[in-house]
Amino acid sequence: MTISKGGILILALVIVSSIVFIGCTATSNVGGGSERDSEVDLYLGRWGWETSEYGSNYIVGTVKNQSDRTFSSVSISFVLLDASDAQVGSTSDYTSDLAPGRTWKFKALVFDDDAVVAVVSELTGY
Repeated sequence: MTISKGGILILALVIVSSIVFIGCTATSNVGGGSERDSEVDLYLGRWGWETSEYGSNYIVGTVKNQSDRTFSSVSISFVLLDASDAQVGSTSDYTSDLAPGRTWKFKALVFDDDAVVAVVSELTGY
């Protein structure tokens, strides 16, 4: 089996982007909490890139409801960048009725094959 130079470049970019996003965490103070993890209502846990067995790319991770109320709607959005740091798209995922103490496993499909970097642009809940 022979791999072309282009195939090697794509494979290298996927590996590098996967390494960059392993262990990324952030918090959101949706609902008026402070920046301390124990006081935020929605906590963005570990997230990163995942490729399906069919070659589709996703951004996957978790959001935990740390409040004492149910969020009827929770969404997360990402801006997608290419290797030159140019924006090539965006993606998002949504869930409903996230109860107190529950964790949502999101999976946002990445449509643009040039995307190698994702930046959280918004985490909202109401």
